[in-house]
Amino acid sequence: MCENTSQIKFCTCIVTSEGTPDPKNTYMWVLSRLVGLKKEHLIGRVMGPTQDLGSGITAETIAQLLNEGNCFDFDYTPSKDDTLNISIRSDSYQYFTLIFRGQKWEEGNNPSFISIKEQIAKGMLEIKP
Repeated sequence: MCENTSQIKFCTCIVTSEGTPDPKNTYMWVLSRLVGLKKEHLIGRVMGPTQDLGSGITAETIAQLLNEGNCFDFDYTPSKDDTLNISIRSDSYQYFTLIFRGQKWEEGNNPSFISIKEQIAKGMLEIKP
C-alpha cells in the first residue's frame, strides 16, 4: 500500500483506527463525490480558502500532479464534480479545494451550502523529497 511514483502521495494508511490523522501539524485530505443538491438554501459565510499551504503545497501544484497521474494509494477514477479538500491544522486552519471538471483537476468547489457529498476516502498527504 502507499506505493506510487509521484512526488506526492494521498495516503490512507497513515490514518489511525479512530479515523484521525496522526501526528499533529500534518497535511490532511478528504476526497468526496457529489451525489446531489439540496433544494433549500442556507445563508452563511464560509471560511475562505488559501492557494498556498507551504512546503510546495499549492492548489496549482497539486492539480498539476493529479492531472499527470494517479497519486492515491488506492484504485480511484475521478468522476465529474469530485472534490479534494487539502488542509493543514497547525496554529490556524487553512485549506484549499480542487474539483474534477472537464477531465482535469482544477481549483474550485461545488456549491457549499447545497451540495450533498459522499466521502470516498481520507488520509494524510505524504510529500517525497
